[in-house]
Amino acid sequence: MPRHLVLLAIVVLSTAASGCKVYDPLYCDADRRCDDPERPFCDLEGAFPASEGVGRTCIPQPPGPPTGDFIIAPVDDEVEVHVDGELALEVQVMRADGFAGEVTVRADNLPAGTSAEPITISGDGDRGALLIEGGSAEPGAAAEIVIVGSSGEVERASAVQLLVLGRPGALDLSFGVLGVAAEPLPVTDDARFLAQLADGTLMVGGNPAVNSGFTAAALRFLRDGRIDPTFGTDGAIRLNLAGIDPQSPLRFALQPPEKIVLASGASPTDFALSRIDRDGHLDSEFAGGGTVIHPTLEGVSVTALVVGPHQEIVVGLTEGAARDRIALVRFSADGVHDTGFAGGLFRLDRGSLHSLRDLEVYPDGSIMGVAAARDADGVETSFVFRVSAQGALDPDFGVGGIVAFDPSVALVAIVIGPDGRILVGGRLESNPALWRLTPDDGRLDESFGDGGELRVDLPGDRFGGVAELLLSGEGSVLALGSPGITMIRLDPATGTLDASFGEGGVSVIDLNPAVVAKSAVDVGRGRLVIVADEDSYPFVLARVFD
Repeated sequence: MPRHLVLLAIVVLSTAASGCKVYDPLYCDADRRCDDPERPFCDLEGAFPASEGVGRTCIPQPPGPPTGDFIIAPVDDEVEVHVDGELALEVQVMRADGFAGEVTVRADNLPAGTSAEPITISGDGDRGALLIEGGSAEPGAAAEIVIVGSSGEVERASAVQLLVLGRPGALDLSFGVLGVAAEPLPVTDDARFLAQLADGTLMVGGNPAVNSGFTAAALRFLRDGRIDPTFGTDGAIRLNLAGIDPQSPLRFALQPPEKIVLASGASPTDFALSRIDRDGHLDSEFAGGGTVIHPTLEGVSVTALVVGPHQEIVVGLTEGAARDRIALVRFSADGVHDTGFAGGLFRLDRGSLHSLRDLEVYPDGSIMGVAAARDADGVETSFVFRVSAQGALDPDFGVGGIVAFDPSVALVAIVIGPDGRILVGGRLESNPALWRLTPDDGRLDESFGDGGELRVDLPGDRFGGVAELLLSGEGSVLALGSPGITMIRLDPATGTLDASFGEGGVSVIDLNPAVVAKSAVDVGRGRLVIVADEDSYPFVLARVFD
């Protein structure tokens, strides 16, 4: 017999005799052991030969846990628990080669004030929920807790990062000074833009301080509320953008991941659209130089700006000396005017003294807006409108693309939920209120609140309204407004207030009677940051637990 065949036969016989067991270095198939008499060997692709497998050898695999052992592993490696709240931390046991013993699971190295009772996972089980209680822990406390599984004399462990959150709706005192970071310099008189960048820093933008000689202003803050000294001069930049009128309202929007677009009136007949990077530098790749000056017909004021899901940019305007109509102009992600949208300019006339207040864009490119206008009798009516991706009012939505509300309603904000349903917020007489519309035809969704409407009574007989809506946490909706910093959280599925947030779903933070909340951003790990401002008062940032 040739020498190489003799060696091959020795390999085959020795392998067949010993077999390949689970977690042996030569284990070769996740479902069938190598010593299965019907399929003793496998090739490099994991396929078995049709014959007895002569000439096949097992495939070397990385070693696993020893026979009869187990691995303990939490499903998540970063978790949060609220003070006085509970966290069900799911833990799984991965058993090796027939191990069927009970496993007792406990949590070590918990932050002071938290606790967790051990649990037992039976021999035929592979998962369990370890209940961690926030108790009286210090909000903001963090620790690497150790999840330990024991069975007899064998112990296995895995680490989890645990963060203790304060009560939902309460100030996070670890941010800034007792939860609040203030504007360090008189840079802006109207801070209404807030965005979180990829590294966790926060960008704030607005119109520059009066008589500063600049056209736009921005500041950047670190995660903990301190001003970022590496940004501009002492954490702030003051921009002179081509054509922008410093007295005209300025609107900002984040173009993910870290570009920022801003628009403002440039002259009685034009508006300007610019883009800056995360360091405040004008982006020369945008519109062939960083700024595009776009003409309309007369008297323009930019009142809304939104970046769509495909990075397209929609500018919302009012036109005419008496705000005679609403106009929308769409640009590509890089600032090219989209003439395929309504021929380049969409207009909507509902009377006089129009006010366009907010815009949202669906994934299909259609645009939702909330606005108001006065009729011939001087009565102001708020309405929601939908425009197709091609730039025409959607005839299937409301009446000719418009859903008008009672004059007692003042709409301000809009958000589109993950299910496509439309939530709008504002004021009903003197109370904050929200409404939900069906996405197909704009009818009031009667499964929400009271026949599609949710009116919120504020504590202490206060009066106020909604300024912004955002999705936060696990699909919940936060309505932000006044007086002071008023936050309302609700479950959009039921249209009811979230009783775990603040007092019965409402939290009011009184920093100063003149402070009015303008915008908010979900910064992750159970926290929200809010920018609040007032025309004669420097802005502040506040971080709260969500």
